[in-house]
Amino acid sequence: MTRDTKPAPLTAEECHRIWRWEGLMIGYYATAMVLIVLSMLLLSVVPESSLARGAVIGLILLLIVVGYVVQFRERCPRCRTKLGRQARVLLPLKCKSCGVVFPRRQDGTDPLET
Repeated sequence: MTRDTKPAPLTAEECHRIWRWEGLMIGYYATAMVLIVLSMLLLSVVPESSLARGAVIGLILLLIVVGYVVQFRERCPRCRTKLGRQARVLLPLKCKSCGVVFPRRQDGTDPLET
């Protein structure tokens, strides 16, 4: 494929797969933020507990590792470049490597069904 040639649009199956990944990323980051806030509240209640501090540090390290795995697990359906390198939570508008456009959902609907 040359630079002038546009890549073929994604199939419905490919779109659903990347949308699932995007939904997972949003859910994961929201859950991680809630867990971090709750752990900080725990530390404010029992500030002198080394067990609580160790648990919070362990939880944060676990969240970092799981976040890394989730973020870098999905690849562009066309060129197989990891999407996590192109965007942190939401899908980019298009792949930075091959240029395939990632369709966006509008109001929770599937743009491929119209």
